[in-house]
Amino acid sequence: TANLNTNAIWVYDHDTQSGVITNARVLLEGTSKVRGSVSDVAVDVEGKIWCPHHGGGAVVRYDPQDKKVLKIIRVQTKLCSSIAFGGTNLSQLFVVTSSETVAMEREYYAGSLFLLENPGVRGAVVQGYAPSE
Repeated sequence: TANLNTNAIWVYDHDTQSGVITNARVLLEGTSKVRGSVSDVAVDVEGKIWCPHHGGGAVVRYDPQDKKVLKIIRVQTKLCSSIAFGGTNLSQLFVVTSSETVAMEREYYAGSLFLLENPGVRGAVVQGYAPSE
């Protein structure tokens, strides 16, 4: 989970039988190489984490093991808010931006959806939780 207030990615233990989430802890903190705060998380097939930086105009790929920045992709607006892999074989990266609290003449592309055709790696398949009845 991304937390805008702390500029950090949090992880939890998840009991798949009960659905209970415990043991919240910080996995990594957003880089100072990009302004703004991490606002969402997507995971690729290599286990690396992709995060848009709201207020920073970029998407950052992190290595969760050593906490290093692997790639920074600039976006044409500062308000990157959400991210998801999609398309054929999850080979495209979609970046959603917001437009709240900005003047459109300053942030022309705010509120746009950006498509990164080839981020260099495919997204991981996400397993949803379905509670037992």
